[in-house]
Formats: sequence, C-alpha cells, structure tokens
Amino acid sequence: MISARWLLPHMPKAQVVFLKLFLPERAERTAGILLLDQVSGQLHFRIREDGDRIADPEDVEVLSCLAADFRQRIEELGKSGGREFLRQMQDQFSNTLRLTDGESVEIEEIGSTLDELFRQNCLT
Repeated sequence: MISARWLLPHMPKAQVVFLKLFLPERAERTAGILLLDQVSGQLHFRIREDGDRIADPEDVEVLSCLAADFRQRIEELGKSGGREFLRQMQDQFSNTLRLTDGESVEIEEIGSTLDELFRQNCLT
C-alpha cells in the first residue's frame, strides 16, 4: 500500500534568514526577514519600517535606507543573485546588524510565507 504522504505535491523549499539588530542598552530585535527561493535563487525580503520604535534617532536613518539598499544590490547581482547577496552581507555586516544562519522551510507561496514570518518575528 502507498502511503498517503507520497500523493501530496512536493512543497518547494526556501531558506529563511533573520536580520537582527543589536544596539547598546536595547534588547535584540529582528529588523527584517529574508527568504531565499532555493530553486530560483531569488531573494525576497521585508524590513521593518518602524525604526523610530526600535532604534535611537541616529540609527533610524540607516535602518530606513536598508530596504532600498538591499533592492539595489540584489538587482545589480541579477535575478538569481540571492545567495551571493546573503554571502556578501554576512561578510560586510557589523556588530549592529547581523544575519542569522539560514533555516530551511517549506513554502506554498513565497509572498504569504514572507508576510507570516514577518508578522510572527518583527511585529512583536
């Protein structure tokens, strides 16, 4: 007899990476979510837009520029440059911003998965 789980469609996998913010005298915060489609190599992300709630005024401007900077760098690397972008960021980030090691997750739809991970990890 064939197990029922073999009849289910294979779920695509993605690698989730958390962008962590470490500021002096403040609790560690998750500043964003990056989701790498392991099939296409495309990187999708969401960055917090409420920097004024989680950072000091001098750090808010840097945080507010992250999303645009990420988009530009990813675009320069090409459609499947997500892995390379993550590697570069691991090498370039400081003690203030850090990327976690990637964790493999199964996804149905990349946008809804990204939204759910963002809601669970950044809006708390």
